[in-house]
Amino acid sequence: MRLTIKVDEDGLLHWTLLRSVEQPEPIAYGTRGYRQQQDCYRAAESLLRAPADLMRPVRQRDGRWRWAVLDTDGAPLAVSPATFDNPATCGYALHDVRVAMGRRRDLAGPPIPVGYRTRSR
Repeated sequence: MRLTIKVDEDGLLHWTLLRSVEQPEPIAYGTRGYRQQQDCYRAAESLLRAPADLMRPVRQRDGRWRWAVLDTDGAPLAVSPATFDNPATCGYALHDVRVAMGRRRDLAGPPIPVGYRTRSR
């Protein structure tokens, strides 16, 4: 697994979790912007710490499903980039991400910023 961090036009940092360097497909991304790189790492690691009642499938407008990990106020912290045919498949996909993260504890290492853009003025 590999965490990438990009900066948006407002200078906020956003994280995306990739399957691996060799397979750079996104498997999770954060829904919020952060000021510090380490906050991106903490947010990504929240996928492992989240209690079951804060993880759920969310039906999309097109009828497909996306998993979301919520904060205690019910706002999404992380979501799946992929959508799924039904809630069960969606839940299995989140489970697979959490299992893979549990095997790889390198997300807490030094920041790996990529794709930085300059802020337009």
